[in-house]
Amino acid sequence: MNSKIPLLIVNKGQELVKQLIPQVIDIASQTGIQNIGTSNVQLPDTCLVSDELQRILNLRNTLVDRLNTTVDFIEKLSKPLDTLVPLVNSLSTSNQRLNNIKTLSQLNIPFLPTSPPGAPSPSQAALVGLGIVENLLKDYLSPAIINNKNIITTIQSALDYVNNILTKLINIFKSIDQYLTNCGAVSETTPLTSLNPYLQQLDQQQTAVDAAPINQVYRGFVLEVREEQFSPTVNRRRAVALNPQGIILLQTPLSFTSTPEVLIQQLKLIIDNSNLKAE
Repeated sequence: MNSKIPLLIVNKGQELVKQLIPQVIDIASQTGIQNIGTSNVQLPDTCLVSDELQRILNLRNTLVDRLNTTVDFIEKLSKPLDTLVPLVNSLSTSNQRLNNIKTLSQLNIPFLPTSPPGAPSPSQAALVGLGIVENLLKDYLSPAIINNKNIITTIQSALDYVNNILTKLINIFKSIDQYLTNCGAVSETTPLTSLNPYLQQLDQQQTAVDAAPINQVYRGFVLEVREEQFSPTVNRRRAVALNPQGIILLQTPLSFTSTPEVLIQQLKLIIDNSNLKAE
């Protein structure tokens, strides 16, 4: 089942695009909102009549209800991460401990005492124990770690892809909400349906990312996040490290992540592990 989860998550994201984008584009057309969902959004100077505003608000709430329901399902699909990540951490710890035992055994075998005639050989017993440890590492721990890491990576990549879509939808609804609020359509008797907690958290994370400086200098490298369009609704990003002359020396793979700072941290890790300097 876990192998199907990434595809299910991606499909749900694509369904949202097909279901919601045409309708929010229609709302933008009817209200006169330009560049909807972008930092350059332009709200019209005039408002629709009261009945039309109410219709737009009701449609907006219906679309948000649909978005919330789909996101609740996506969140349930991603639940295996809650158990897989701790499992991989535990397996990795066990793997490291057994590797340490293996290394110590290999170092100590030559120094084990010679047994009396007819008695079991300490060296032979140690070699048997070492074989058990090696088989455990080879047949169970290493494959389990690799398999679960692959599952985590594919699920997280699918979530990054869908979160990119969700972030764009959140920004679109924020534009619509601003228009409805400015036009006096929102009140205690006609409220806006709230985004669910997952979407609210995603919005807060994106706001924090937007406020934080991404481009920075690290060990002589100029680190930047660059974006390229993957589809009309989804972009991919990568972090690049440039030398003082502006030549790209390192870069991360393209990612659907909606948090560019993660890519910067990946690039720093590459630089640190290889002890690289741009100068």
